Amino acid sequence: MVFFHPERRYVHHVYSGDIWFDPQDGPQKPDFVSLYGFDHSPWVQAVLVALHEAKIPYDLTTLPPPKLFLSSGIMMPAAKINGGKWRLDSEKIIHELGYKAITDENLRLVYDAWVGVLHRPDSIPQFFRAFSRSSDEHPNFFIRFFRNFFRSFAAIYFCGLIRIGRIRVGYKPPQNFGDQFLEINRILADSDGQFLDGETPGSFDFLFFGILQCHSSIPVPPLASLQSDERLQNIRDWLSRMEDRLSGYSHSYTAKYFDTGSSSRRTAKLIEQGAFWMGLLFYATVLPITALAITFAYRKARQT
Repeated sequence: MVFFHPERRYVHHVYSGDIWFDPQDGPQKPDFVSLYGFDHSPWVQAVLVALHEAKIPYDLTTLPPPKLFLSSGIMMPAAKINGGKWRLDSEKIIHELGYKAITDENLRLVYDAWVGVLHRPDSIPQFFRAFSRSSDEHPNFFIRFFRNFFRSFAAIYFCGLIRIGRIRVGYKPPQNFGDQFLEINRILADSDGQFLDGETPGSFDFLFFGILQCHSSIPVPPLASLQSDERLQNIRDWLSRMEDRLSGYSHSYTAKYFDTGSSSRRTAKLIEQGAFWMGLLFYATVLPITALAITFAYRKARQT
């Protein structure tokens, strides 16, 4: 997840990878991808669905490895392809997985649709409750407990970052949240295929799909428009097609709010949620140290 001004993400939109393949060409796919991030993040969701579509084996961790934290804080997603170096930025990662890069014009539309994210911490209790219910997927209980405990730090970080960011940019909500999706709805109407990128999903589809998952992980005002605005029927139809195509995808939050026939994201067990709340209490108890850690993570993210 990146909160900083969207243009900063445009500047670095340069292919720098050493892996290039057609997702339909199995032998050239990466053997394995290690991914760090939360599936609440639209950018992490975009990479997850790209991996699922390409049928690339991956491991998702919600706790950054120490070396990654020391170099870039808790910026996400971060991906290590075939055991290589950690790479940041969802557009770059998806491109390195073999998909055609999204155009700047379409990326701007994705960022326009992102604005609802600023409403995620409107209700602080709801914000932290949603994070507590989204569990790590590691099969080992003790590792899941450990990761859930320390994930509360990132929840504090992003809650503060978004709320401060709203003040800094002087954010004012639009009169109609549905308006920000109209251009994407039009593109779907004019598309040569069933998806934004044509006959098969591509980078544009993955990134926009990630936005909708984020809006549904903690319900924000744009979600109501996406559900009921008569002008956005093309988007709802597209979402249903995406969910059908992504059968077995285990990170869907939209399934709860749209009649797509897909299964919703698994809710963390009570003991896993308890680990998160214990972590939250711990960080509140050592508040001065928590503040220093947040400052460090923020500065590393800005430097990166």
